[in-house]
Amino acid sequence: MAKKKDIKSYKKDEFVSLVAEKMNTTKDTANRSVDAFIEAVTDIVKNGDSVNFIGFGKFSVGERAA
Repeated sequence: MAKKKDIKSYKKDEFVSLVAEKMNTTKDTANRSVDAFIEAVTDIVKNGDSVNFIGFGKFSVGERAA
């Protein structure tokens, strides 16, 4: 049986640093990009729609009991 890989959680600042490295840009620019992404996804799901990144994940609002 395959061993389950340990999952690392990232804080936003750690994620922004990784994005900045991947983009070869400053952390400030990467932070604005991450914020814009989060804001865009939030706006879409607030309107009842969903965002689907094939092979990555789907963002949508779900109903659940209190």
